[in-house]
Amino acid sequence: MGIDVNSHGDLALTGVKSDQNKLPPILAIVSVTQREKTRLFHLGARLYQCPLDLNYRVIGTIQNYHQQSTDHSNKEPYTLAEKTAQYLHQMLENPVSLQQIAKEMGTNRNKLSREFKLHFGTSVFAWLRQQRMNKAAELLSNTAFSIDEISYQVGYPKANNFSTTFKLTFGRTPFLYRKMQQTDKTVP
Repeated sequence: MGIDVNSHGDLALTGVKSDQNKLPPILAIVSVTQREKTRLFHLGARLYQCPLDLNYRVIGTIQNYHQQSTDHSNKEPYTLAEKTAQYLHQMLENPVSLQQIAKEMGTNRNKLSREFKLHFGTSVFAWLRQQRMNKAAELLSNTAFSIDEISYQVGYPKANNFSTTFKLTFGRTPFLYRKMQQTDKTVP
């Protein structure tokens, strides 16, 4: 089998033999007439593509791949992660499950977890815990709410669990954190 270039610069298959030990070609990159297509079909070609069209397809595919891999123009995963973060901000005081979040976002748990970690660099629940603790720190610094009230406002129905998580996050109990914040505000 060979490929010839005719006087018009078109490519054509030549010398294709009907050999049972060899697979026939399935693509002819040619600009041919209907009669030539029939001849190529009998030689084994099953798909015809104009060289110019093929060139555009290959270039377009390469550009799309390059764009997606370099500038993260594939917004869908980021949109999912950002949409999830917005939803979770509204749910800070409510207990949530990954299944519930995925259902609300219209996806599955695996995809949600993967895309969230890709965008934020952490798991959904580690991110949610940090957001809850940041909100708690803000409330401890700027309000007179009791620790129990703040615990409920950031999704911890049990103040003991809240205090343990807060201490792991900030290195001190909510009570000591508040006391230090009040001291810092009074010292000029």
